[in-house]
Amino acid sequence: MTIFSRLISRLMSRLMSLYLYLISALRQPVVDDDLRQKFAVWSYSRLGPHEFIAVTIACVIRPSSHCVKMTHPTPQTPTLATPGTGRHPSATSHIRIARPCRDFTAAERFYVDGLGLKVLWRSGPAHEVEGGHELLMLGWPGAAWHLELVLMHGNDEANAPKPTEEDLLVIYVDGAIEPGVVERLVENGGTRVQHPNEYWEKWGVTIKDPDGYLLVLCQRGWTNV
Repeated sequence: MTIFSRLISRLMSRLMSLYLYLISALRQPVVDDDLRQKFAVWSYSRLGPHEFIAVTIACVIRPSSHCVKMTHPTPQTPTLATPGTGRHPSATSHIRIARPCRDFTAAERFYVDGLGLKVLWRSGPAHEVEGGHELLMLGWPGAAWHLELVLMHGNDEANAPKPTEEDLLVIYVDGAIEPGVVERLVENGGTRVQHPNEYWEKWGVTIKDPDGYLLVLCQRGWTNV
């Protein structure tokens, strides 16, 4: 094989590797402190050059659904600030609703295929995750809240889902509810139920998710004033 042929072969191999990593990156979320600044330094030190390029391209192509911007203090920063200098929860604070979950596949089908949420982030196996649990984050890109589902195993009954009639996730749609939405939720593992509180029966539709939690689609609107 000539030098030219070897160069062509090596180039094609690199391009194929870049393509494969790009496809993988487009399917998996990227989490980092600041995608414009710190991502480059942090990721390049852990990825090969072609992997880094592929993940960066993925962030540019599909930023809303595959790049989760998550900020946090540096490890040296204490949790509690000096009195009078710390941050306060506010109207702009993001809200996470965390729940135990028995089956990610069933939950994802219900909330993504049924309700229309997006997978914002999916962790690796529990032993690779800080905190020791496998996690699935669901929500609408750009919203100020998201669901965190924490996978429970069969021998962890103490932390298994134990929803009550008042454990509600209420979504105000501000108008008549599209029947097709209810149909999709039922087709994707939900169960339409009658809520014992007549208020929710009057103003909405209640669907039980695969873990037994209640989702209410309410035709009223809501604005904090």
